[in-house]
Amino acid sequence: MMEEKKIIFVCTGNTCRSPMAEAVLRSELKRLNIGDVSVFSAGLEPSKNGNINPHSAAVLSENGLSMLINAYAVICMTDSQRDILMDMRWNLLRRTGLSEIENNVYSFSDIAGYEIPDPFGRDKECYRLTYTKIAGGMAAIIAKLFPELSAEESAQAAEKEKQENPVREKEREATVKPRKPRAKPR
Repeated sequence: MMEEKKIIFVCTGNTCRSPMAEAVLRSELKRLNIGDVSVFSAGLEPSKNGNINPHSAAVLSENGLSMLINAYAVICMTDSQRDILMDMRWNLLRRTGLSEIENNVYSFSDIAGYEIPDPFGRDKECYRLTYTKIAGGMAAIIAKLFPELSAEESAQAAEKEKQENPVREKEREATVKPRKPRAKPR
């Protein structure tokens, strides 16, 4: 029996981007008939200085940050969210003696080539654009997380996504930023 893969999408407050990404991936997994996968969403709620709230960090530590160890993949909407979680993960792994576990924390830009900006507090059109960008990156996420799919299945999924959720090149270019080097564990 195959072990269930847990995939977690992370954004700031778990109210906009990560729940959308969770719903889109669930729908795609169902359409592609990919089983043994659970998809969740979570939020970091960092403070203005870019650090996770100390209470959040304490509660996560008390609970062993199990999502960072047990998840098949954790996908953050931005590079800075990825960096926060990677730092927390490496510290936990060192404390527990599991520092040899392979990295499972990515940003959306690591996989799809662009970050997902936060639409919080903006108009409905901004939320539509956010959805379009999330859906537009799902083929790349599926290809990264499920390499066992045939190239043909991946190509079909990508083509279907383009047809159902067209991301105009101009909008996509506005989203794509030069990639920052991936944070190294400290």
